[in-house]
Amino acid sequence: MGKMVERMLELGVTPKVQSIGEYAISCDPVAYLKEEAEGSFASLDAFSKSLNYDELDFVTAKLIQEYYADEEADARWFKQQVDIIAAIGKENYLAKQI
Repeated sequence: MGKMVERMLELGVTPKVQSIGEYAISCDPVAYLKEEAEGSFASLDAFSKSLNYDELDFVTAKLIQEYYADEEADARWFKQQVDIIAAIGKENYLAKQI
């Protein structure tokens, strides 16, 4: 996100960085992973639908593509962890994390 803010400043735009509301912290690691996976994929979908690459300069478009790819990798990792838990069970998953 820092690179995006830097790019906005380079373009003469004042970024508006703000909290988007409360964020519930789950005490259950499995619930946390599921929520993160679902939320990440939903955010990526909304993000991709809101972009119009035709309106972006090359540098900004590349920066956004890199950011999207990084976020997509994070979302896939969360989904992979959920799938592993479904395959081996919560207790075995948590034991492997120690």
